[in-house]
Order: sequence, then C-alpha cells, then structure tokens
Amino acid sequence: MLKLKKIGVLKMALFSGLFSFFIGFISAILMWILMGILSGYMMSGIEGTGGFISIGFSMMNLIIFPFVYGIIGFIAGLIFTPIMNLIFKIIKGLDILIEECEA
Repeated sequence: MLKLKKIGVLKMALFSGLFSFFIGFISAILMWILMGILSGYMMSGIEGTGGFISIGFSMMNLIIFPFVYGIIGFIAGLIFTPIMNLIFKIIKGLDILIEECEA
C-alpha cells in the first residue's frame, strides 16, 4: 500500500483546467444541438428570425464556453489543491492500493 501525501499545485491546476475545458466543450455541443432543435421549432411559427439568432448564439458558445470553463477550472485547481494538501497533512496522507499486473 502506498500513501499519497501531496499533489503538485500547478499540475493539478492544469489537469483541472483541461478537464473543465472538455466538460465545457461537451456542454456547448449539447447546447448547440438543443438550440438547433428549438430554433427549428421557432422557425416553423410566425416569427422565424429567432431561430437564426439562437443558432448564431450557440455557435459562439462552442468557442467561448470551453475556454471560460477551462479558466475557471484552472483557478479552482490553484485554490483547492493547497487546501487538499493541507487536509492530506492533517489526516496523514491518503492510502492508495496499486496492484502490478503482468502483461
């Protein structure tokens, strides 16, 4: 059994930022699909211009959302990793069981 006592702050912030970037990208794609469906519904009504606005807005989200989520995730990693390291120090590490397998 191994014990995890500390996590590198910058590495964790980079991981958190990249993970959040991909979560933002996936949520932007889902929002884009939803907006496409809703804009098709709006275009079938009397006021057809609302559909084009929502498609343009959701395409803009494909670019903006991942970067905003990534920046927020990076900052959260910078803030919470030292707190996590402090908790590891208080509880004397985190037990990790790693098993080696033969290929």
